[in-house]
Amino acid sequence: MSQQQENNIHPINKQHKQHRHENEIDLLEFLIFTYRKFNAMLRRLWATLGSIALYLLRKSLWLALFIVVGVVAGFIIDRYAPKVYRSEAIIRSNNLSINIVVGQIEKLNNLCKIKNYHELSSQLNISELEAEKISSIQVYYGLLTRNDLLRHSEQPMHYVRKYSWDDTSLIASKFAKIVVEVLDENVYADLTPGLLHFISNNTFGHRLNTLRVEQLKSQIAYTEKEIATLQQIQSTSTSKNNASVQLELSGALQKSEQVQLHETINSLYQLKIELEREYMLFTQPTTVISDFSKAYTPTVGLYDHIGRAVLAIAVLGFAALLLWDNRKKRLHLQQK
Repeated sequence: MSQQQENNIHPINKQHKQHRHENEIDLLEFLIFTYRKFNAMLRRLWATLGSIALYLLRKSLWLALFIVVGVVAGFIIDRYAPKVYRSEAIIRSNNLSINIVVGQIEKLNNLCKIKNYHELSSQLNISELEAEKISSIQVYYGLLTRNDLLRHSEQPMHYVRKYSWDDTSLIASKFAKIVVEVLDENVYADLTPGLLHFISNNTFGHRLNTLRVEQLKSQIAYTEKEIATLQQIQSTSTSKNNASVQLELSGALQKSEQVQLHETINSLYQLKIELEREYMLFTQPTTVISDFSKAYTPTVGLYDHIGRAVLAIAVLGFAALLLWDNRKKRLHLQQK
C-alpha cells in the first residue's frame, strides 16, 4: 500500500476513533451525573425523614395527648353511634331471569339510600318501623365458569356486584347473593319473607311459574312412560335372543340393540331424576338457599372506632401544631 493511500485512510480511522471516544465520555458523564443526582435525592430524603422524626420526638407529649383524646372519643362514638350488622342470603330464581331479579332488588337499595321507608315497607310487606332498621340491600350475581357447566354444577363459586353480559368466560347463573346491613338483627325474621314477597309479586312471574310447574309434571309423566315402553321393548328383545327391533323414539325410527336400549333407559332415568328434583325443590318462583343469620358483631366495632378517632385527631392535631409553629415563626420574623 502506498504512502498516499495510507494518508487517505488514516484521517477517517482517526475520526471514527475520536467519535467513539467522545460517545464513551458522554455516557460516563451521564452515569456520573445520574449517580450524583440520586445521591443528592437520597440525602435530602434522609434529611427530611430525620427532621420529621425529630419534630415528632419534640412533640411526643402532644402525640400522647392526641392518642388519649382519640381513645376517649372512640369509646364515646362506639357507645352512642348506631350499630350496623351485616348478613347475607343466597336465593335461586326459578322462573325469572336473574338480571330481572337483580334489577328489582337494586330498586330496594335505592329506597334505602333516599330513606323512603314508607315505600320500602310497602314493597317488602313489613312495618315502617322495621324498614327504618334496614341500612342497605345489595345484590350480587352468582357466576359459573365453563368448567362448572361441563361438570353440570349449578352452584356458583363466586359472586360479583356487576356483570358484563359480553363476558364469555363467566356465565350468570340462577343464583344471587343478597347482602343486607341492618341496625337490628331481629329484622331478619321478617326480611326474608318480605324479600320473597317482593320478588314474587309479579303477575307475569306467577303465570310463568305456574306454567313451568305444569310442564315439569308433564315432562316427568312423559319420561316415566318412555322408560316403561323401553323397558318392555328391552324385555321383548331379550326373549328374542337380542334380535333387532324397531322402536319409535322422539318421532324418529331408530334401530336399537341391547346396549343402546340400556344407555337410553339410563339417560331417561337421569332426566327423570333432574326433573323430579326441580319439581320437589323449586316449585316456588324464588327459593332461599341460605338464609340470613345473626352475626352478633357490628361491622364497625370498638377498636375500629378507636382507630379511626385516633387517626383523625392525630392528623388534625398535627396540622394545627404545624400552623401554630408556622405562625410563631412569622411573628418572630416580623418582630425582627
